[in-house]
Parts: sequence; C-alpha cells; structure tokens
Amino acid sequence: MFVVPSGRGRGIAQALLARVEAEARDAGFRVLRLETGDAQDAALRLYRRWGFADCGAFGPYARMPRHAVETSIFLEKRLDEEATALNARISTT
Repeated sequence: MFVVPSGRGRGIAQALLARVEAEARDAGFRVLRLETGDAQDAALRLYRRWGFADCGAFGPYARMPRHAVETSIFLEKRLDEEATALNARISTT
C-alpha cells in the first residue's frame, strides 16, 4: 500500500487499510500479514496503531536469504472475534 505524498494526511491510508481488513474478514481470513521497510516510519506507526504486531518472515520471504530481507519488518494482525474487540480499542487510541 502506498499513498503519494500529495494524498497524505487525508485518511486515505486508513480507509484503504479498513477496506482490506473488512474484505479479509468477510472472506474468512483469520490473520492479515504484511511486510514493509524499516524506514517506513509513518506506515509502521499506522499499522501498529491498527493492532498489527511484529512477527517472523512468512511465505516467500521466509525462504529468502537473510540479506534480502534485512530491512524488512513483518507484521500480523489476528482477525478473529476476540482480537477484533481488542483491535477496535487499539485503533481508537
């Protein structure tokens, strides 16, 4: 997910993230996982504010050489009902 600089500060990233999360939940997914770069400070703040927590490398990233993912940050968020209540409280703070 990327918002061009001229579109930042308008809630676009939050709207996209909310839509992705709703679609994933509706599709029956129980966990969302993402990768972002360690220099993406605004993205990391957003994801953590929305309840994402650090996790290990997943999927194809887990098979890559360490140097290929050394600047990657891996995050996940549980979408089950109990976590949904917690996530709602986290995203409003």
